[in-house]
Amino acid sequence: MQGCTVPATENIEKNDLLEKIAGANLPHFSRD
Repeated sequence: MQGCTVPATENIEKNDLLEKIAGANLPHFSRD
């Protein structure tokens, strides 16, 4: 998931949040 108008740092932050949320449901998806 990448946003063209979203700054790289903010994009990474959103990605990290999405991973945390997904990790709660999909442990194998978590990269902790």
